[in-house]
Amino acid sequence: MAEVTLQGLGKVYRGGTRAVEAVDLHVADGEFIVVVGPSGCGKSTLLRMIAGLETITEGTLLIDGRAVNRLEPAERDIAMVFQNYALYPHMTVFNNMAYGLRNRGERRRVIDSKVHDAAEVLGLSELLQRKPSQLSGGQRQRVAMGRAIVREPKVFLFDEPLSNLDAKLRVQMRLEIKRLQRRIGTTSIYVTHDQVEAMTLADRLVAMRGGKVEQIGAPMELYETPASQFVAGFIGTPPMNMLPARVSGGGAYFGEIRLTDCQQAEGSSVTVGIRPEHMTVEPHDRTPMLGRAELIERLGAETLVHVSLSHPGASVEVVVRCPETQAPEEGSAVSLNLRAKRMVVFDPDGRRVSEVAEAGSAEEPGAAEPGAA
Repeated sequence: MAEVTLQGLGKVYRGGTRAVEAVDLHVADGEFIVVVGPSGCGKSTLLRMIAGLETITEGTLLIDGRAVNRLEPAERDIAMVFQNYALYPHMTVFNNMAYGLRNRGERRRVIDSKVHDAAEVLGLSELLQRKPSQLSGGQRQRVAMGRAIVREPKVFLFDEPLSNLDAKLRVQMRLEIKRLQRRIGTTSIYVTHDQVEAMTLADRLVAMRGGKVEQIGAPMELYETPASQFVAGFIGTPPMNMLPARVSGGGAYFGEIRLTDCQQAEGSSVTVGIRPEHMTVEPHDRTPMLGRAELIERLGAETLVHVSLSHPGASVEVVVRCPETQAPEEGSAVSLNLRAKRMVVFDPDGRRVSEVAEAGSAEEPGAAEPGAA
């Protein structure tokens, strides 16, 4: 196993196009890091620089304290699992898994032992003589992982390995990858655009946008205290609700309703974010925050209520997560109760300026108090 350190790591292509900008990150020995972000944000380029498949144009990459910028991929002792599996179609599962060991000149007895051990861990023991064309997508991905495991590398790199699988298989493989990494304890860096994968797999998340790191932290840290509106909107399903507000008298107001405390400049515009589970739907006129239930999504264990809110200066739709028994009728007028302490305030540039409001309580309706703007 190994530590991986990125010191100002960047990538600039000829012509000046910047794909990755000055990433600083320390990955501890045995840690599982997930890099998440939308397509084109630079996450795969970052992974390929670590693997040695892309030239590092700025900064330093250290593996176990050793600078490896100029080392070839084979010299970095890293194994990479790709989204397209990259299996040899004419070879059996056994030979696909053994290929890298044979290239390194390992003895037959060692190869046989390592391949069978990895196959047992991955549930492939009965499939070793099959060709890739005879396997399901999930089985092929396990073979690709097995090929990486037998090499016993210092670091595993995963480049969106589950993106080609259907929804049910993605859930199954996600659990298998998590169990496998916990069992073997190899330092791992995993790239995905799927924030559910990111939340469930990661010890820590690295959220990227436009080649830059927006935030690094534990999954629930990014969920509960996002550093920016981008992170708040990308992490979480449904994403955080955003209410446009103006600052008056030390508070942020949606129309005439005071949402939470805010110490930004008087009269300035801010955005107040709140998660769907920190809002409740009440009978009409129960609170001053009045709206209409436009759409009801019944998902079994929970129900999502899409509520339209408006005042003379703004109109917005929010999503409220609630039990089925509390769901209103579609099209009905409703009131909303918001937990002031769970609100996050963002400045006009989309950066967080307040993590948690001090006004109100988790039980009290922080947004249910009208006030003069």
